[in-house]
Amino acid sequence: MYNVDMVVIPPYQLQQICENETSPYRCKELPAIIVPATEEWYKAICDTTVSKVQNGRPVLIICKYIKKVEHLKNVLAKRLGNHYKSRIFTYTGESETTHSTPEVGSEPSPIDSNLTQLIGSFGKQQEKFTKRKIDLGEIIIATNIAGRGTDITTSNKVEEVGGMHVCITFLPESYRVEIQNAGRTARQGRKGSAQLVVHDPSHRSIDALRAMSKKLSLLCMLKKVYQRHSYKIDF
Repeated sequence: MYNVDMVVIPPYQLQQICENETSPYRCKELPAIIVPATEEWYKAICDTTVSKVQNGRPVLIICKYIKKVEHLKNVLAKRLGNHYKSRIFTYTGESETTHSTPEVGSEPSPIDSNLTQLIGSFGKQQEKFTKRKIDLGEIIIATNIAGRGTDITTSNKVEEVGGMHVCITFLPESYRVEIQNAGRTARQGRKGSAQLVVHDPSHRSIDALRAMSKKLSLLCMLKKVYQRHSYKIDF
């Protein structure tokens, strides 16, 4: 159209795409697990996690709510034994909440001091997972923030046993976020796998759940557009 030359530049490193060639994931996608009962859902998450760590692979479990993170940590610690607690990490980002800055020259209140400590602890927590390599058999249980800007790297030993496995325990609000979460693994040409383990009382297929999620997202978007452009008329 514009009479300009075009060249296709390949990626620096090809990402490992294993088995399912039709998968949208850029890693090995395992079949989604849909579970109708809550306890069976927790068991399914634990089963897939234990099967991976027993083979030496690290696992990243992404949850929707902080309470789920804490509960899964306790369940997995009980399942794997107390000796494994030091290898289970949680990453919730609870202290990421921002607050108004006090006026210059004012004395910080005890509340402000506590908030500073909390925000500082979040910074340390973030540094722990962005600057170190995840080793064999380690487990990270995190909220959705782990799929947004947190770079998790793996050691060469992890690569030898198949890379990091990502377990997404809910269907994200959009397809983009789902791919973003799955993309925590198999980066920079390394190996990895991803799997959805979802709780749905109606036991619908993953395709049906994705279609429903897409419709809800569209309705929410239309609602926002309507509210933005609607005007109140007084008579």
